[in-house]
Amino acid sequence: MNKTSRTIHTGLQLHALIPVPGPALNFGKVTEGVYRSSYPQLEDHAFMESLGLKTIVTLVQKDFPEGYGAFISTHGIKHHVFDMRGTKKEEIPQETMESILELVQNEQNHPLLIHCNHGRHRTGCVAAIVRKHCNHNLDEIIKEYESFAGTKSRECDIKYITAYDTSISKKSFEILPRIQERNFRHIVLSVILLVIVLCTKRLLVS
Repeated sequence: MNKTSRTIHTGLQLHALIPVPGPALNFGKVTEGVYRSSYPQLEDHAFMESLGLKTIVTLVQKDFPEGYGAFISTHGIKHHVFDMRGTKKEEIPQETMESILELVQNEQNHPLLIHCNHGRHRTGCVAAIVRKHCNHNLDEIIKEYESFAGTKSRECDIKYITAYDTSISKKSFEILPRIQERNFRHIVLSVILLVIVLCTKRLLVS
């Protein structure tokens, strides 16, 4: 896939290949304030800047692409690098996942970007576990993993995602359910306000 045609994911939606000047490959939203992608390149920096990122979580240890270190430094972004082996070689160690979840659950780190090389396997597994902690439906989580991984989908990743026990780290991961609760309250408030507006209009008309 060339850099002028990208697959853009939003939630569980998979859009056709369209010309997009900014996001890195496999860019998508994981949950409120948390994004995912492949390893950002120089041409992706303008879009990344528009996100107002505070934190980047890199799931692979390698030399930075051109301009990446300068971009992080210039924008005062906190950068956390996890020297994670490919998921085909080994499962993500529980201690590593706990450390990543701790960063993700802290709203002060948002907006936050998670990425590996291609944004498929390591990133896909981490995004899936975050979604599990948000109590998303497992079938939808697996479908989303597969939509990003495409033909590179791995059974070992699906097995890991399916078997991961979120109760292990529930105590340290309480904020994402609160994000969902807050969004629900916003929806309820919006409905109440809409009802008030409609009732007021009816009174004025009568």
